[in-house]
Amino acid sequence: MIRIIVLMLIVIPSSLLAFTPINTGHDLYNNLKLADDPQNLDELVNSTYALGYLRGSVDEVIYMQNLYYDRLFPANTMTEKEIKEYSKRLDLVLLNIPEEGITDGQMMLIYKKYVEKHPEELSLTARVCILKSLINAYGWE
Repeated sequence: MIRIIVLMLIVIPSSLLAFTPINTGHDLYNNLKLADDPQNLDELVNSTYALGYLRGSVDEVIYMQNLYYDRLFPANTMTEKEIKEYSKRLDLVLLNIPEEGITDGQMMLIYKKYVEKHPEELSLTARVCILKSLINAYGWE
């Protein structure tokens, strides 16, 4: 086992194992911009990591929203009209995400467009910036 690890460390360049951590919206934005035209392996690794971070965060928002909705309105317990009435009384708001989901390219464009219009928010955490960009793109239903 140790031989395999040593061999992997020799064969795999260290740049593949290193990436710039993403904390703020600015970190995420800078790394996503690298995906437009990566100049070297480090930029490719950082942009790929940033895309994975973005994908995971968006998937998390969608999953939590669906889980929340399914818990409040179990299948076949209410009509669509009753759900809408109940939602209004609860002041329930949901992102109006398309049924087919969001592609990686769409996510990148949504995020980059949002933070370019709101650069003052780049100092916020990356997850907050992602959520705000989704709300801006898909609004509240």
